[in-house]
Amino acid sequence: MKDVDRFEDLRTFVAVCELGSVSGAAKALQRAPSAVSRRLAELEARLGAKLLARTTHRMALTGAGERFLERAKALLAELDDAEASVAAEQQALDGTLRVTLPLSFGLRYLCPSIHAFAREHPALSIDLDLTDRHVDLVRDGIDLGVRIGRLHDSSLRARRLSPIDSVVAAAPAFWDRHERPDSPDALSSLPALCYRQDSTHLSWAWTRTADDTSGTVRVDSRLRANNGDALAGAAIEGLGVVRLPVFILNDAILRGDLEPVLLDHTWGHEELHLVYPDTRYLPQRVRRLIDHLAHALEGDPPWNECLR
Repeated sequence: MKDVDRFEDLRTFVAVCELGSVSGAAKALQRAPSAVSRRLAELEARLGAKLLARTTHRMALTGAGERFLERAKALLAELDDAEASVAAEQQALDGTLRVTLPLSFGLRYLCPSIHAFAREHPALSIDLDLTDRHVDLVRDGIDLGVRIGRLHDSSLRARRLSPIDSVVAAAPAFWDRHERPDSPDALSSLPALCYRQDSTHLSWAWTRTADDTSGTVRVDSRLRANNGDALAGAAIEGLGVVRLPVFILNDAILRGDLEPVLLDHTWGHEELHLVYPDTRYLPQRVRRLIDHLAHALEGDPPWNECLR
């Protein structure tokens, strides 16, 4: 059996269909008309199906030809995309990357990796937006975003990175003044420091890991803020008990400035995702940054060190 260049067959077939004639395709492909006709005949023979109905004056697609044309175009587009992607990897990245990050998490765990990426690609311009507000990637022209929590926008593509859990903690001196809680209900009588943008900031949900028992405790909010670091600072000063993602409290717990309690309970579980617009041709600079950040955060999350 002789070698068959199937992609060349597809290109020939698509060219004939789009240009409407063998002679037009032959001119565009710089082939002899007889060579184009032979390729079409061999393709139909191999498939065992008539793709084109030829008459003296015109050429029309059969039902099988219409279905095959759609698949052929898709395959050729995928091939072109794959070749362009590999070729782009060998070239220096340039252009502008617009990225949005959650404020506290971005500063701690993503900015250093993005700085390293920028050093590797000096021709690349990066525009960072660090904010805890919800950003509409498509409307605001953002290439890549980082989201913590449940994803609601089905028009975006996402790549999961890591889980993020929350813990309850306060300053050791605070616990010395108040008894350390032996159950979630004991928190209800303590002054609480609450994240204002959380709609459930006055009711803290919990799950006991031993038996999956779950519930909520109503807390007495003494101070509210829309920034986790501000709340952690207030907790370090002994103003109250706080429930926050562990990445915000990790360093303070390791230093001994904060002491976590009720570690046999889960106080919230979120997922960290990279999100980006659902587009067929994702720019190479975006693809490369996605892989770079995913590699930087793979393995056991560094923000869980205080729990180990």
